[in-house]
Amino acid sequence: MHYTVVKELRSTAKYNKYIELKDLMFILSYFAVFYFFHESVYIKLQTIYFIFSFACAVFFVMKVPGNPERKNYQRMIIMLQRDFKVYKPISTKRKRVRGNENR
Repeated sequence: MHYTVVKELRSTAKYNKYIELKDLMFILSYFAVFYFFHESVYIKLQTIYFIFSFACAVFFVMKVPGNPERKNYQRMIIMLQRDFKVYKPISTKRKRVRGNENR
């Protein structure tokens, strides 16, 4: 008997080899927003504005190095939604305990 083993359970719709359809829609909607504001930018700086906005759009759809399942825009949304009152940094400094001053 010959069995077929499924290697990928979560497949995403892709526009081409590198860009997923969801990322393409995000880039297009990002372009729509920043194109709406391009008239408020000084005329001589509009080229730089478009280049910077395109670079930001590409950065937002890139994968996070530590978590390949997430994109940078998802990481930023999670970071902005967290409760900052709950977060407490882990201190790496050693605390002095009373009675150990002789060491």
